[in-house]
Amino acid sequence: MSHGVFAIDSATEKTFLSPMRLFLLSMGLYAVQTFWGFSMATLPVHLLEILESETRTGIVIAAAGLFGMSMPIIAGALSDRISTPWGKRKPFIICGWIVVVTILLVMPSVSSEDVIIPLALLLYAAFFVAMGPYFALLPDLAPPEQQGTASGVMFFVGGIGVIAYLFFGGRAWEANHAIPFFWAAGSIVFAVVVMSVGTREPKHPPVVRKTGDLLRRIMTERRAVSFYGGMILWWSGIWMANYFFVIAMQGMFGVTVREAVLVQLLFTVSYVVFALPMGYLGVKAGQKRLTAAGLVLLALVFFITTIIMDFRFVYPLMIFAGASFAIILVVAYSYFITIIPPENTAGFLGVYMACQNGAILIGPALGGYIVETFGPRAMYPCTGILVLLGTLFLFTIKAGRRSASESVPS
Repeated sequence: MSHGVFAIDSATEKTFLSPMRLFLLSMGLYAVQTFWGFSMATLPVHLLEILESETRTGIVIAAAGLFGMSMPIIAGALSDRISTPWGKRKPFIICGWIVVVTILLVMPSVSSEDVIIPLALLLYAAFFVAMGPYFALLPDLAPPEQQGTASGVMFFVGGIGVIAYLFFGGRAWEANHAIPFFWAAGSIVFAVVVMSVGTREPKHPPVVRKTGDLLRRIMTERRAVSFYGGMILWWSGIWMANYFFVIAMQGMFGVTVREAVLVQLLFTVSYVVFALPMGYLGVKAGQKRLTAAGLVLLALVFFITTIIMDFRFVYPLMIFAGASFAIILVVAYSYFITIIPPENTAGFLGVYMACQNGAILIGPALGGYIVETFGPRAMYPCTGILVLLGTLFLFTIKAGRRSASESVPS
């Protein structure tokens, strides 16, 4: 039965989001992906100029993974327990982004490593406070039948944010170092305002649970634990490759920052193009099966990158890498939602974010050491091995029920 822009789903008592509502919700991911574009294309280069060491740059970024491990869990668990006139998730989302934008506006004027290091850590801490509760909005608002499609739309819109940043902000680094920071800050403000004004959170009482209860519940969900283990491995490889992509391309092929960012842009365009169809395909072909296929394809791209000697061959590889990344972002996320108990959505998704972003502790630090010690070409077989090892965890996850009272598609 239709109610304005919504259609009531009587089985789940949730509503199918209209295309406009889904777009407005997805603008939150536009902000998230704009930040990631800045974080991977610009921040490492900025830190390297100040710290003058790939290893030290990697360690600083890796230290931010401590916040990636903790903040999504804390913010997610707290957002499950509160109730405000603005909703359960928005207070965390808005406060986190305010701090992020403030730091982005200050960073271009900072040249001291004693200041840039704590600023970078605070930047990530605030970002992860916003990120965990935002990802809980999708299962809050959309019924299970729409979540695969909705995640595809979200990452499609988010990918446009990365493309816009890389094309207009990231490429301007060599012309003016401040432009990427200001572009990222302005884009985030615009996207978060649109999402906050256009998204209505459901009005229901909070589920009050202690953190200890959440952790004990997680340990009883073996499928979720297996998924978390795989995530830590494959995201360690992905973060290693992403954070040192520009630096690795410069070292392997002697290209400029602008040329490397353009290749990153091709990767992002590929991911955006494939995001929505992969969301549909995951529902039809099986989300677990497609996630495994995407991981294997990405590992293969890493291994091939190890042996190519001509920069022109990087371009077609980025198309395949973008397709596999779309699967990992869209399909893996929607698959994970189907294997967690709905009464602890934000808590379990907080740990999901913690595993994904806590892997920053491993990937950039290891990548910085490898690049500085053995050269950038040595980094890529390591990334491929980590991704393949993470894929093995998926095959230990058995089909089953989401909770004692709710069945979900396998």
